[in-house]
Amino acid sequence: AAPAVIPAEWICVGNWVIPADFRHSRHPTLRRLPAARRLAAGWALEVAERCGACHVATEDLESEPVTKGDWFSLQHRFWFRRTPKCGQTSISLLFQRCSEAFDLHPNSVIAPGPEAVAQASHSAPSSSPLLTASRSFRYVALARDPVDRFCSGYHELWARFAALNLSRAALHQCLLDETSQGGLGCGKVDREDATFYALLESSFFDWPADLYAEQTIMAVLNEVDRVVWPGNCNSEVKTHARGLNHLFPQVWTIGRAAAKTVLSQDVYVGSRLGAWPDVLLRAENLQGDLAAFLAEADISGPPGCSAADLPRINQHADRAGSPLDTADKLSEPVEPVLKLDRARLRRRLLSGRPRRAFCRTYAADFLYLGYEESWQRHCAASLRRSLQVRSVGRLLFLGS
Repeated sequence: AAPAVIPAEWICVGNWVIPADFRHSRHPTLRRLPAARRLAAGWALEVAERCGACHVATEDLESEPVTKGDWFSLQHRFWFRRTPKCGQTSISLLFQRCSEAFDLHPNSVIAPGPEAVAQASHSAPSSSPLLTASRSFRYVALARDPVDRFCSGYHELWARFAALNLSRAALHQCLLDETSQGGLGCGKVDREDATFYALLESSFFDWPADLYAEQTIMAVLNEVDRVVWPGNCNSEVKTHARGLNHLFPQVWTIGRAAAKTVLSQDVYVGSRLGAWPDVLLRAENLQGDLAAFLAEADISGPPGCSAADLPRINQHADRAGSPLDTADKLSEPVEPVLKLDRARLRRRLLSGRPRRAFCRTYAADFLYLGYEESWQRHCAASLRRSLQVRSVGRLLFLGS
């Protein structure tokens, strides 16, 4: 069968199709001119267009996913999706603490079937509103400026490797040499965890490493690009290197968080039509955006469950790999595992080859999620893809 026709503004990710649009745009030109949106969509999809040959059945494009995100509320009719490095730990702690007041349930209860959902909703299986009216649920997700998020994710990625404290050669021995488990510091390596093997096969990993070197930054960007926009039909199940998910583009993470059936935390089967958020909570104004959403949805709770009670934790990616658990982070100081000069990293990322690679890989995050000003500042000149309108007579032009 011939591949289904995919609308130009949709994002193809291997076997998945994400129905992206510009509802979250904050740029006046994109909000006003359809032609500008089509042009920006082309820029955003340049890195993803390699997967256009994958087969997407017509029924996949017509079948609404049953689940989206990580939690859902039957009473308030919304899904919520955590996005790494966007304040997800703070939001998660508040939602866990207030799950009863907000009527929040983890999506894992859906996996066994309608009976589990019915138990969560205190209703009969046949009348469960979740499986019969999922389209009326709003999809809520987190977002952050792509430059700030990459620097934070890059810091956490390497902090985890610092905590692991194994070179590539040592990791190879830990995974593949039965006699090496004792004296090489292999205690943190789980031979059953596929992400360790993917890390060993990646092109960027070794420890120690010069984290500011162009070669290191480019290797990480190339690995993200290879895994996220693979150019084939193999991006349905996670097979990425350990820790790399903190650097996945947000549209990829948000858009693929949907399915018809949930088999496990990481495996989604059924519809290949992804999801697009109705509401974005931005890390730059997380407390204000959360307060606005709770007020709009008429959600209230007891003391300790308002946006003002949002805990500010996990703001330092250098603490990744610490032995302290989440509860300890709220009250006890944690010694940094890895110190990184974020300003220096930012300068290296936004120069030369890394800048061009970064802007191409994360173009969809900039242009679809409302970070157009950051795109203009960091990417427009480098890629000759400017949103600045030029007029010649009665004609308007965008681009170089």
